[in-house]
Amino acid sequence: MEACEALGLACDPRTVAPGRRPVMEVAGVPHELIRWTSRRSAQAAACLTDLEHEYVTTRRSGAPPNGPR
Repeated sequence: MEACEALGLACDPRTVAPGRRPVMEVAGVPHELIRWTSRRSAQAAACLTDLEHEYVTTRRSGAPPNGPR
């Protein structure tokens, strides 16, 4: 937000997940462009999928992992 102000740009909040703090983005940038340039979420999701698969295949019951407690 401070960077936008320093550059004379407007910023808008975007809700990423319900109950989470909104992410501030430069106003007017298409969501498709933001998604294309943002890779951390995709990398984390791929890693989570791999870890879940490894966990399930090593458990005797084959049950998926329990949710957060």
